[in-house]
Amino acid sequence: MKFRLIWLHTLLIVLFACSTGFAQNTGSITGTVTDPSGATVANAKVAVTSADRGLNLTTTTNSDGEYSVPALSAGSYDVSVVATGFKKFEAKGVVLRVAQ
Repeated sequence: MKFRLIWLHTLLIVLFACSTGFAQNTGSITGTVTDPSGATVANAKVAVTSADRGLNLTTTTNSDGEYSVPALSAGSYDVSVVATGFKKFEAKGVVLRVAQ
């Protein structure tokens, strides 16, 4: 009985230690697209690219002008935004760190 109790405690400690080892290793790029007056821009096309990774992800802003591109590994990304009636916006070399 005592052996089973010790074994159970040991197992629980090992499982807990392993679960903390799965640290988050991705981040996301999120934002809000606004016009020069500060009004949000809905349905803007947002592209996140990384030539190093051969990555090209696109999304569209919601009705509040917000967007999110999750599950990106750390590195450098280019972000561009295109919306009807507006000049194209580009941010090159956006650095994303782990868990950021």
